[in-house]
Amino acid sequence: MNEFTLKLNHEHPSCSLILDLDDKNWINVFSAEELDEIKNKCVEKDISFQFPEKDFLNTIPRTTDIIKVFNHISNIVIDPVTERDLYWLKIIIQQAADLFATNYLPLTDHSERDVMRRVWSFIDTAFDAN
Repeated sequence: MNEFTLKLNHEHPSCSLILDLDDKNWINVFSAEELDEIKNKCVEKDISFQFPEKDFLNTIPRTTDIIKVFNHISNIVIDPVTERDLYWLKIIIQQAADLFATNYLPLTDHSERDVMRRVWSFIDTAFDAN
């Protein structure tokens, strides 16, 4: 995988250690047997949220009106020090809603650098408090 990414001249999911087994590039990297082994032995794990995160997500209005979602999240007060994970979740959802509210999304003619900076920025901040 490392050899594959070193040859790239563009950002690829594998650069972030994301292995999409449906990506046709892996046919040239792994044998068919290796791909089958990875698919069969690497089982996806369910992500389990703690109750505060789950409760927070369940309060978000189920609507296509992004402004309602944005305003709802904006009005929730979360302590950024004592509830860091929940605060991070609030901020990233609010930022994602903002991308839609400002018509930044869906992506049209954005550069790869813009997408990395604006869309994937939540990864950069995920471990700020750790």
